[in-house]
Amino acid sequence: MDAILIYNFAKKENEAFRVQLEAYLEEGKRIGIHFIPKDNVEALDYIGFHFKSLSFAVLLDYDLYLAEALEGFGLPVFNNVPTQLICHDQGLLSLSLAALNLPMPRLFVAPDLGGNLYVNAFEYLEQQIEARGISYPYRVKLRSNAEGDLGTLILNPLGFHGYLEAIGSTPFVVKEEIVGPHLVGYVANKKCLCLLEKTPAKKAGEPDLLTKTSYDNRFNRALCLKTVQAVGCPAAMVDLVMMGKTPLILNVNPFIRTVAAEHLTHLPILNNVLLFMKRNYKKKGFYESAELRRRHQRIRQSIEILAKRNPKH
Repeated sequence: MDAILIYNFAKKENEAFRVQLEAYLEEGKRIGIHFIPKDNVEALDYIGFHFKSLSFAVLLDYDLYLAEALEGFGLPVFNNVPTQLICHDQGLLSLSLAALNLPMPRLFVAPDLGGNLYVNAFEYLEQQIEARGISYPYRVKLRSNAEGDLGTLILNPLGFHGYLEAIGSTPFVVKEEIVGPHLVGYVANKKCLCLLEKTPAKKAGEPDLLTKTSYDNRFNRALCLKTVQAVGCPAAMVDLVMMGKTPLILNVNPFIRTVAAEHLTHLPILNNVLLFMKRNYKKKGFYESAELRRRHQRIRQSIEILAKRNPKH
């Protein structure tokens, strides 16, 4: 079984990412998946010539255009468009969690002001945040949920005003700051395999420090599984924070990183992720309807038109 593994070109020099990429290749080979690694610059060109031989695609990058184009070639995609939209937008993620009444910190999603500066609505925003029971200090981050972005801790009105000046008109969210142990749950193949305590890295670009935790119990594992099901992603890392004995959901990351967790727990986490793909991601029977087939045909035609208009020299 051949599959394409697509990663961001900019991550080539990241040592931790290279180790994880090699783990995908080795574990895939062990269970019968021949991964073809390609960066997001060359991926579409390669698929255009070889898509008939590929069974599915694994997208280790946030790229809605690329995810839609992959499905246009008839490939099932791990980290498809719906998953990326929900997991990378704090507002949409909160709606998905609230629909199943899953616990999370208090949240304020700033309205889109149509390009106007947020700093001009400073007093209004402060009132709205306070009305939702969120008080200083709280954490502010952009709605576009960048991997590893913990946001900015705001201590007082002066700090909030300065943050609004810095972001201009970029949509953001405000979360209450919870002081407690941070956990990460690894979910794959319809089960939560483990929960570990996470200490953020001291330097940017370095991996988080993982340790075993007494909070790894049946209730918290079930919460992680429900969270992944709520966003429609078959495998992901779920970030939790403990408020006393109550776990609250912080984030869902579909770009599951397994090397450090497997080294600590000796559990076959990546094996479970890839076995799920092997069993469920096949082109045969992938199309759900004639309408979906027509939609993907239009996408392929659009890609061909764009290629003709912008030929490579």
